[in-house]
Amino acid sequence: MGERISRPQARRLIQIMAKHGNHYYEGQFSTDEEIKRFLAASGVDYVEMIEKCRIFTNPISKFENFISSTAHSVGGASLSIVDNATGQTVAATDGPGIIAYSSYWALFEEAYAQFNATLTGVSPMTSFLTCTSTGIAAVEAYIQHRAIIYNETKPQTPLIDSKNSKVSFDDKINLWIPIMTGGAKLDKSDKLWISFKVLQGYRDNSAIHVKSPVLSISYTELANGLNHFRYGIAGLLVRLHILFAERIPAKIIRCSFLPDVRYVEGEHQATST
Repeated sequence: MGERISRPQARRLIQIMAKHGNHYYEGQFSTDEEIKRFLAASGVDYVEMIEKCRIFTNPISKFENFISSTAHSVGGASLSIVDNATGQTVAATDGPGIIAYSSYWALFEEAYAQFNATLTGVSPMTSFLTCTSTGIAAVEAYIQHRAIIYNETKPQTPLIDSKNSKVSFDDKINLWIPIMTGGAKLDKSDKLWISFKVLQGYRDNSAIHVKSPVLSISYTELANGLNHFRYGIAGLLVRLHILFAERIPAKIIRCSFLPDVRYVEGEHQATST
């Protein structure tokens, strides 16, 4: 997008990427001073780095991992994912194909692709609804991802959501998360959760359970909806990863700092600013 973010935002983006991102350094960074010392030892000036990263599309030296959620095979090759702990094959393709390392990560990347399609595509309304539905699915898939990890360590008291024992998403947030984290809860008082609920409303009323023979949305509302994606999908996923002390895919972190989107009068699409 090539637009500028504020200096404090750029600093925070670097900090989260260093402290919580899925970079290749074995240790995590706990403080701003540790980040400064590491960069200085690598010949990188921290202040200059912050200024450079105010241009949103500029990469974050040292800390940004550009690996995607999926792998592709061509020719005669097959793909498989093996659990390091058990040695069991978790997923595989029979011959050439595509495999996702993580369902929630792949869903998020598709949601972000639809976010961009909303900005530039010929069908911004349907792209936005797809972005919203897929983004919410990514958040739901992350909770399920953590439940699978929990159940592997607590087989005697598993968390089950099945056809015969349905558990609502709200109950997973309110009840499952404290169980899985040992007591820590998701803060539902700030704009991350508020934005998520706004997007959930779009998903429920327009994307999943269509309640009208026609669909309509103003360009201003569309721009505001895209800004909710930054907080309610990307930002919420960042918060959840930190809550579970799990490293965060870099694209999710970056998208939680997306520049504002606004509708410019006379232009027939939203633009980032």
